[in-house]
Parts: sequence; structure tokens; C-alpha cells
Amino acid sequence: MSVLFSCLFLQKSMTSYYIICNNIDMIRKINLGNKKEAIKAFETFKANDYVPFDIELLNSHLKNINDNLDINVFRKSSLFITSKTLWECMQPLGAKGKHNFHGLSPEEIYDSLHDLQNTRCIVSVYGTRFVIVTSIIASCGDPIIAIVETGSPLTLNRNANINKVVTLYPKKKLDNYISNIPKSKITIKK
Repeated sequence: MSVLFSCLFLQKSMTSYYIICNNIDMIRKINLGNKKEAIKAFETFKANDYVPFDIELLNSHLKNINDNLDINVFRKSSLFITSKTLWECMQPLGAKGKHNFHGLSPEEIYDSLHDLQNTRCIVSVYGTRFVIVTSIIASCGDPIIAIVETGSPLTLNRNANINKVVTLYPKKKLDNYISNIPKSKITIKK
């Protein structure tokens, strides 16, 4: 079988998830419009034996955020996350020397990503990086925030220009964090 034309389908369905593999990218798509299937897909990233690749999050509602803000924070309506980011988000909270391990469940990840349309606050960091405060509370009792970068590359296509979730995590003392941010950096606050 030729590498240039090989494809691997885990499950072919528009309401579920699948892998596309070609000579440029390997992208898995997860539909946030189907909670049960999305959570099932996120659960597959708990194990450490994943292959690093990008995941396009269908029905991410980024367009709704732009429409609600009446400004164009997100240049494209698509949203991506990497398999590595999902794996790190689901590792035990605060493991020694593992600052990216956030102890989130697949359900908390789904709820946070799906809730981006109901954001409480968006903070501009470095111009292309945004902190998005969701209304979801993690099992540890802290609100979950998402860091989304605009103009990011894909894992296997460095020339891509996408919106990517860099991380999701429960933020301690969120109100203190927000109150210390200069007002000019806050794009929206509900």
C-alpha cells in the first residue's frame, strides 16, 4: 500500500469521529454536537500510547463568539486541539514536575469546549493568545479556562493558520486573576 494514498478510518460517520491520513496531515475530527460520541473519543486519549496528531473540533461555536462580540477575535470558525494536549489535560492533577497535568475528566473537557460559546470572559494575551473563561466548574471546585491561540500551525503542517486550544485547566482564584488584568486586555466580560 502506498503511503501517499493510505487512509485509516476508525469510524466513518459525520456524527462521530474518524482519522484522515494523507501525505500532508493526520487529522481526527470530533463533533461537539454529539456529546456521547465526543466523550467516548476523548476517553481514548487517557492512555499514553497515542500518536501525536491534530483534532478538529466540529461545532465549536467560535463563530458565535465572534458574532456575540461583534468583533473578529477568531479569524476562522474552526477549532483544533492536539492529542498531546488532551492527554495532558486528563493526567492526575498536579503530578510532581508535570505542570500541564490538570486532572480533567473527558466529560469536563467536553463541557468546557462545548461551553466556549457561553464564555464569561476573554482576555487577550500576546495578541494571538486568548484566555477564555468558561462557566464550567471542575471537580476540584475551580472554574475551567481554555487558552486558545489564533494563527497556530498544525502538528504536521507548519504553514496552517488555525485556532488551537493550547490547554484547558481549572484556575484557582480566578476572580483575583481577572481583577488584576488591565481593562484594555479584557475583550469581553459578562
